[in-house]
Amino acid sequence: MWAGVALGTRCTTGLLGIAGIIGWGLMVLAGTVLLAVGIASANALAIIIALVGPFVGALLWGRQYWAGLIAGYAIWLVVAPAMATLIGYGAYWLVEQAVRLIRKLLPRNRGKPLPGPPTYKAS
Repeated sequence: MWAGVALGTRCTTGLLGIAGIIGWGLMVLAGTVLLAVGIASANALAIIIALVGPFVGALLWGRQYWAGLIAGYAIWLVVAPAMATLIGYGAYWLVEQAVRLIRKLLPRNRGKPLPGPPTYKAS
């Protein structure tokens, strides 16, 4: 959570902060590829470099170095589930839009506004 807030802060520090985060993101991507290649080829040096990489990449976070270090190791633990959630929500949204469109095309619903979702009433 702290790393996420620090990331948001870095993005508001101007062009230099944004450039640092973009550079950091590219380093994360490169480190991930290097780690995968190192594991696939059993190259110990590539694996070590990839695992030590977040210590170097966190320098681009400036005074928030420790947040950058935590983010460097935790990013895939956060991004993978978040992307799965986003894809699931996107699929749900598409189905919902398709149902709305089909309901509008039904003869009994033509020209009538369709009701929205029911309101929540706390008991």
